[in-house]
Amino acid sequence: MELSFPTADFLPSATSGVYFKAQINAHYRRTRVFHEDRDSFVRHEVRCFMSAITERWAADELYAAQDAVNAALGRPSKCSEGFYTDLTAHVQLSITEDGVKAARIERADRARIERLEFLKRTLYTDPSLMAIEYFEHHPECVTSEEIDITSFRNLANNLRSFDEWWSPLMTAWTELSANTAPREAVEQSMRVLLDAIQRLDAKLAMKYKLPTTNDLGR
Repeated sequence: MELSFPTADFLPSATSGVYFKAQINAHYRRTRVFHEDRDSFVRHEVRCFMSAITERWAADELYAAQDAVNAALGRPSKCSEGFYTDLTAHVQLSITEDGVKAARIERADRARIERLEFLKRTLYTDPSLMAIEYFEHHPECVTSEEIDITSFRNLANNLRSFDEWWSPLMTAWTELSANTAPREAVEQSMRVLLDAIQRLDAKLAMKYKLPTTNDLGR
């Protein structure tokens, strides 16, 4: 029997906040297993199945997403609970121009982030490569006596230190905050930090008028 979808559906795409508009047609055969509202059940099954496929495709990959759905649902299937058999469906997808634009922007942003990650791994943690890259973009500075190679080494070391020390530390702190009473977690971490600053550089503590560990509980 033919299954009607009274209105257009909206199926998720891989582009954040953007949906495909879907016109769906489906057919199935009833079985003897009772269901109070068989059509609603089948429509729900079709939507879930289609959504699981379309959410893997960006909004500007409209036809690829449509082909993937129709290829899967063009093959007759049956219900695991026995409510229907020989289900087939066909979908026609559409997308707004804004949706396509959003997908292209998101893809460009993702590519930029991946490139920055690549540069961080292969360039900005190697002082020699960092210097070469700088001179490539500023050839006029190659013979300049004002360039201090040590600065490249210091920057590379700082970036490496952040990845090896500060990044894991902040990740652990975030998890601690989520699993600990906020006031208790803040006070404990503040005590440790203040104690370290007071012991290592008391003048720095005075300069910024930092409280002492005894002041925290007041």
